[in-house]
Amino acid sequence: MKDMKERYENQTDQPPPTQRGEDETAPASDRRRHIRRSTILHGTLHIDARDIDCIILDLSVGGAKILIKEPVYSGARTTLSIDRVGAFSADVVWTSDEFCGLLFTGDNFTISEKIGRRFGLE
Repeated sequence: MKDMKERYENQTDQPPPTQRGEDETAPASDRRRHIRRSTILHGTLHIDARDIDCIILDLSVGGAKILIKEPVYSGARTTLSIDRVGAFSADVVWTSDEFCGLLFTGDNFTISEKIGRRFGLE
């Protein structure tokens, strides 16, 4: 896990948060429903009775992009525990090599309180 984190720790350029509709000429991947932040946070993905260490690379109140070393499948129901933040119910919505995308499925108020305010994503 340490080598995974080191690959991303030296990133110093963090783009400003983006929100859907800011720039309609931007690629679809840049037009999101929620404001997003690039991050380097340690977490654990709890899936199918496994606990998989991960690095959260991108975070919003709607979901997260994570780096993992074990394969997961789209459609899986999971819980993402983010160190010093909390645990969040999520569905795996896409996978690619050692990355996957999660859609948070829990209580919106709790997600907004724990993630939105803490990371300035409101």
